[in-house]
Amino acid sequence: MTVDRIRRNSINLMGVLIIAGIGVSFARAESGDGAVGALVPDHVHGPADGATICGYRSPEKAMAEFQLAIDRGEIVDPKTKKLPQFAPRVQQAGGPLCVPTPTTNDFFPFEDSAGTLLTNFSDGQLTNIMVDATNALLTAEGDNFDFVAFWVNFTPDHTIGAAFYQGLENTNNGIGQGTFNQRAGFGVGGVNVEGWVMMWNINSSFWQPGTGSNADFTRLVLGQEFEHRWAMFLPPLADGRQLQGNNGSCGRGAHWNFKVDGQGSGMEIREWIGSNPAIRFGGSLTYNQDIDPANAVFSYTDLYLMGYVTPAEMDAGNSELRYLNDNNSCTSNYNGTITGFTASDIVATAGTRTPASPISQRHFRTGWIILHQPGDLPSAAELNKATGITSQWTDNWNLSTLGRGTMNNSFRASCSPDIEWTPVSADMANTISGNNITVAAGGAQVTLEMNVANWTPNLLLNYQGQVDSAGYTSGDTGSLSPLTAPNASAGAFIDTARGDYVFNGVANLDAVDTSSLNYRWGATLLNAGDSVSDTGPKYAGTLVLDVSPDAQGTFTVGFNPDPNQSFLTDNNFQPIAPVNLTPATISIVPANTMCSGANAITCDTSVTFDNSSISGGPSPSYACGFGTAHDGTLWFKFTATDTSARISSCNSIAQDSTFAIYDGGCGVLNQLACSEDDCGASGFLGDQTITGLTIGNEYLIQFSAFDSSTRGTYTIDLSCAVIQASAPAEDPAVPDGSNGTANRYLSFLAGDAGRQQVVEVTFVSMPPGFEGLVGQTMWLGNPVSVSENSGIVDPANAPAFPSFTAVPLSCSPTAADWSQLGALRVFGEAIVPGATYELRVVDANQVGNPAATSSPFTIRTSIWGDLVQDCATIPCGPPNGIVGVPTDVVAVLDKFSNLASGPIKARIDVDPAVPDRIINVGDTGRVLDSFSGASYPFAAPTPCP
Repeated sequence: MTVDRIRRNSINLMGVLIIAGIGVSFARAESGDGAVGALVPDHVHGPADGATICGYRSPEKAMAEFQLAIDRGEIVDPKTKKLPQFAPRVQQAGGPLCVPTPTTNDFFPFEDSAGTLLTNFSDGQLTNIMVDATNALLTAEGDNFDFVAFWVNFTPDHTIGAAFYQGLENTNNGIGQGTFNQRAGFGVGGVNVEGWVMMWNINSSFWQPGTGSNADFTRLVLGQEFEHRWAMFLPPLADGRQLQGNNGSCGRGAHWNFKVDGQGSGMEIREWIGSNPAIRFGGSLTYNQDIDPANAVFSYTDLYLMGYVTPAEMDAGNSELRYLNDNNSCTSNYNGTITGFTASDIVATAGTRTPASPISQRHFRTGWIILHQPGDLPSAAELNKATGITSQWTDNWNLSTLGRGTMNNSFRASCSPDIEWTPVSADMANTISGNNITVAAGGAQVTLEMNVANWTPNLLLNYQGQVDSAGYTSGDTGSLSPLTAPNASAGAFIDTARGDYVFNGVANLDAVDTSSLNYRWGATLLNAGDSVSDTGPKYAGTLVLDVSPDAQGTFTVGFNPDPNQSFLTDNNFQPIAPVNLTPATISIVPANTMCSGANAITCDTSVTFDNSSISGGPSPSYACGFGTAHDGTLWFKFTATDTSARISSCNSIAQDSTFAIYDGGCGVLNQLACSEDDCGASGFLGDQTITGLTIGNEYLIQFSAFDSSTRGTYTIDLSCAVIQASAPAEDPAVPDGSNGTANRYLSFLAGDAGRQQVVEVTFVSMPPGFEGLVGQTMWLGNPVSVSENSGIVDPANAPAFPSFTAVPLSCSPTAADWSQLGALRVFGEAIVPGATYELRVVDANQVGNPAATSSPFTIRTSIWGDLVQDCATIPCGPPNGIVGVPTDVVAVLDKFSNLASGPIKARIDVDPAVPDRIINVGDTGRVLDSFSGASYPFAAPTPCP
């Protein structure tokens, strides 16, 4: 994806990343855990004044504090308690079939019956409450959780950080932490819980779902706390580089060292911008720039420690993984030696990560507990807020683990039952995408099927699906209607013999109720011993609809549960809820949504169209572009009248398109060319010239918006012959280009109006010492405006003076409408006296095509120091082959003094190796040296790669 598409996002709530002395005060953590002594800006208002951002309670220290609390008589020794027995884990092999969306029912309330958390409680007392709450949760919901996480719904006496993680078990090697199991020591039952996360007061403004800085902060803190299960405990690398923070200016223990650049994550690894100096981007908690700049809470290095990527994938995924060798204070800007490191460096000291990806555990479940005071159960508002946060956290875990992992924050092992309409066919040309079927015109017959998924058949007593007939007339025009009235006795509209019928083998079937246009499907109890698989969707019925000939728009075929009967009931006659109902849509769209209905475009004309209401991606997929979410696809065709053609969407109102050109016909599409983001300054539109066409043959164009949000009004311009770019022309302010211009600049006019073009400069002949450049080509780089004031570059600082366009030579081309910039003054180390250059122009999308490249324009620079003939008239005359004091030296002095008789700056600026666009004593001295016979003083530059 282009840089312009990447929207950087970071969370700066950490202020200056615990760097003191720049206008914020700091406070220390209150508790004796792994975060002791960590500093936090006081403008980050945590759950309690003085709380650190987040913490890590080391297992050893936590166990020691717990034992002290036992010894002081504050809590009961867990060895004297009898642990309850829990139901074993319920989870399908390989992870859940799907991850349920959390609801307000997915939080376990636990009472702080003695009000301990309102007192000056010790760490051991807090741990004891967490142990009792965990065992109560496991008793109620079974030993189903890898993590147990906590909110409280009140303000405790104090907090340990704004949040913290405490490990109960580690079975992984190679992450810098030894293996341990402290469940029994703390008195936690079961065999699955690996750690605790404490998030404290759900009512804190710190914690928010949705969007905004606090919501981002919430997701990033969750990322840090859960990642503490595996990170950050790495030992120093073999050469002594410290990857873990030092509880000082270089970050906190159990977190990444501030000397590490890992492109950002919630574990306080960040992205640096630039190099020497490198500048930290964003705060200490930042989204990862390599995975998703707006949502990913883990980095590739984090994912290696978590077991989601291999060492090779870690190295390949990190666009930058750097370490600051110097600057022990870790204050940005980073100046000094910056080196890289790889997974092999980590393995060399920490050992191999075991188990390795992809056999490590990837799917996890968290049981959420809300601690409350007596008589103060969690309110609806508190439950809704917690649900919003955990719902986003479910999505964030999956995104941040590259789609490889899930975090189930629900008490359910899998999703609620899904019942959906799915289109399967139509009797005319159509495309099906998910639950939508698109037909090219009205008059079709469309067949839909009802399917059920994510359910447990043994619990199902009956179901009732009902078509919502109101949806039959929701399009722009026309209507839908059932093909025929169903025949209940014959089981019409349900094929009961299908092997995937949801109640296959059950004879007692009340298939269809024809009492209304809302057709209803029903089925009865599954008898004991019936075996129906609960994996994959199951067939539940068929519906055939007539689309009226005049229909246009999108129609919805939905569900309408019978108001007098539960839609689904279990074997205790209780409603099964929630039920996810997914309707189908039937879209009647223009014929050219299909290849076979492509609209014809005549050569050298334009067509404007609006695809705002068109839904559907490309088929086949494009060979170019970023991602597969293109939408609003339409087809066009043209007949070649030349061996080349140019297709452009640069003049569109909508601003993001992708298109491809094919031959072979709709049945055998052969992609010849593809275009996205080729219009230069016009943004993300397409511009493609294709050659080698056969005159008289038909060619197809598939055109899409980048995604559904960028559909709109587009224009396709078709020209059926490649247009050669115009050659550069002489600069009227520097006449007689064939005689040469200034020593250090090439001055000329270039570009065709309205076209994005590049300009190449070829070195034809060069003076001694520069022969190695002969035959090479460089390009015009990014232009800048320069003041004619002798000592100032920026025109804004010299408003009384005119300005000119200066363009540096570059090893890569810059596309622009150069005709809009006037005279171009090109400079660089390779622009030297006594040399000959050829300049050529070509459209940006035709680089390398001789037929589109202009004829050359030749410029020869004068001898060293020969700047002007005289300045008796303005502009000054061209160089005359002689270096003289009353001509060349005086011209420099006049320009240095900003006299009206002085020449333009591009004639006089000769110093240093890359002219600095300032006239000073350096330029005067160089001309005097040349008058005295000194040779050109600068060495040849390194050629472009």
